[in-house]
Amino acid sequence: MTAAGVTDALVIGAGVAGLTTAVCLAEAGLQVAIRAAEPPGQTTSAVAGAIWGPHLVERSDRVTEWCAGTLGTLTGLAGQPGTGIRLASGVMAIRAADAGPDLPSEAAVMGDGIRPCAAAGLPAGFVAGWRYTAPVVSMPVYLDYLLGRFGQAGGELRIGRVASLAEAAAGTAAPVLVNCAGIGAHDLVPDPAVVPYRGQVVVAENPGLTEFFIGQPDADHELVYVFPHDGRVVLGGTEVAGDWSAEPDPGTA
Repeated sequence: MTAAGVTDALVIGAGVAGLTTAVCLAEAGLQVAIRAAEPPGQTTSAVAGAIWGPHLVERSDRVTEWCAGTLGTLTGLAGQPGTGIRLASGVMAIRAADAGPDLPSEAAVMGDGIRPCAAAGLPAGFVAGWRYTAPVVSMPVYLDYLLGRFGQAGGELRIGRVASLAEAAAGTAAPVLVNCAGIGAHDLVPDPAVVPYRGQVVVAENPGLTEFFIGQPDADHELVYVFPHDGRVVLGGTEVAGDWSAEPDPGTA
């Protein structure tokens, strides 16, 4: 344990990556502070769908290892009160016949837990699909859960804009600074190679849906998904590279 008032690590960002990192460090016995421009409920993490699975990442052994670890953690939390996580069955489908028979990247982790489903049972326009069970996460609930764990572990959340990593480092005596700023790294590092993928969803009352559906995009169609939660369903979505707007577009909705 550290002396009172001494910060061992400063985490930049209070989205799901920042909170998870901070919880792991704090529960390992370090004195941890988070510094972020917005509280967790106002980050883009709060409006994610969300479901476990690799997306917009490379296919590699290290990604497979990370995905397996995350799947195990979320599965262990599923059904626990206050986490917002449950295990749901559903289907991922593709539209293009030339997409090939290869299993989706989830299969590298799930093995026999993911299996093909008959095209006859898919929505119109989809030619192949796979059925599996995965953790589905109500992000506002999950972020509150992580923030609670962080506080119980002695962590401190400081709200305030961070101009740069250099400025953040100069303002703390912590020997470790962890960048979990997400797209904010574009300016904070700065790293101009970091670009956003803008996604917009519609949140509606859940009429009783229990299964998820993910329809992969192609050259002519957007990504489409349905993620059911308790009392609400998240309908999506868009995936627009390079769009920085955080304001909802009524036309898209």
